[in-house]
Amino acid sequence: MTTRDNSEQAMHEAANWVLELQGGELSVAERKRFACWLRESPANVREYLELAGLWKELEVYDVDHRIDVDALLGESNVVPLASSQSTVRKLSPPMNRRRWTYWAAAGIAALAVAAGGLFVSRVGSTPDDNLFATRVGEQRSVALEDGSVVHLNTASAAIIVVTETQRYVELRSGEAYFTVAKDPDRPFVVRAGDTEVRALGTQFNVRRQASLATVTVVEGRVAVSQTGSAALAPSKKTGAEGPTLELSAGQQVSVGSAVGSARTEDVKAEKVVAWTERRLVFEGETLADIVAEFNRYNFNRLEVNDPAIASIRLSAVFGSNDPESLLEYLSTMDVVDIERRADGTRVIRAARVPQER
Repeated sequence: MTTRDNSEQAMHEAANWVLELQGGELSVAERKRFACWLRESPANVREYLELAGLWKELEVYDVDHRIDVDALLGESNVVPLASSQSTVRKLSPPMNRRRWTYWAAAGIAALAVAAGGLFVSRVGSTPDDNLFATRVGEQRSVALEDGSVVHLNTASAAIIVVTETQRYVELRSGEAYFTVAKDPDRPFVVRAGDTEVRALGTQFNVRRQASLATVTVVEGRVAVSQTGSAALAPSKKTGAEGPTLELSAGQQVSVGSAVGSARTEDVKAEKVVAWTERRLVFEGETLADIVAEFNRYNFNRLEVNDPAIASIRLSAVFGSNDPESLLEYLSTMDVVDIERRADGTRVIRAARVPQER
């Protein structure tokens, strides 16, 4: 199934859930099913919130505003992030009504998600209180009040601060996918180590590995600059802090202290962000790299103890939380054996050659 097919499927499923929610109160089993569907992918969360935000009849569902949206959202992995209280903008009445509709929709989603017992963080008033983190295998979506959404991948951490003058994200570790709403008055800036990414109304992915930051643009454009010792490749556009590299859709750049100059390359953006649908897409990667990627999402580790096996190249699509699918695939290969240890570790080794008698 292609990325477009997955997106359309998520949209149709989201529409069905909106209709079901409109039809009346869900049973406990239905709420659990809804919670599982939301947890499957940030794409599901994104499509549901978008469609629910357009559901203007929502206020009929709760005409007296009995739903405590703030409390409910605190129980969900869809976390709203409001502006800093000292710099909150005053909104016009139409915008207030629109925001209520949006967050009430999210609140109804949270009502169902609460049945799933998801781990959550609450928004606070200090930078460290605005630290959002995911555990191994967990993903979370943080919705900003301007309509932007930050999707955090497995084992990731980010500080997210929205003020009257800017929207700022410090990606401390892991990976995040950003859907940025246009707001010329408030730049959207992401810092990952010494690398700074300024969104120009776009969708992009940032992965931080120690001092290396990899930026991939899915839609629109971003400006990437380096604030540390590592330098970007020269470009025609130069910002106040030094050279700036502009990337457009389908381009990727990796920047870090170990990189003398950063070069852009064309990539399949849908492959890079397949994690938002809990998929891992490999096209000729080595088994060593594939195992390392699976280990990002799962507590039970995979190991490869033979260099010859580690260099095998594979092309396939797997579920990120389903390492058994990889092991089943490998078990069809005569050159590989799987050792299962008591601690849950699975060791991939070269198959033993039967000795002739």
